[in-house]
Amino acid sequence: MSMSRKSKLSSEELEERKKKRKLYMKNYRAKQSEQDRAYRLQQMRQHASEIRATETKQAREAHLLQMRQNAAEIRTKESEQDRGSFAASESACS
Repeated sequence: MSMSRKSKLSSEELEERKKKRKLYMKNYRAKQSEQDRAYRLQQMRQHASEIRATETKQAREAHLLQMRQNAAEIRTKESEQDRGSFAASESACS
């Protein structure tokens, strides 16, 4: 039996925290040396592989489905203009 946790913060406050965290991590990664970045990425890969090795096939499939649904939601939230400008910049770089 799982219990869902309700946040006491409003959705705007949660979104603001998410943006601040994202900006912090972007700046943090930008300041990292190449060696530190490579080490951090290796640690993340190692952790992910350990999780994959211990989870059941059903849990893995459920996790992948959740990731795909989240990616689909993000894509649908993007405006056509955002996607169009990205495609234009991609073709200009080619």
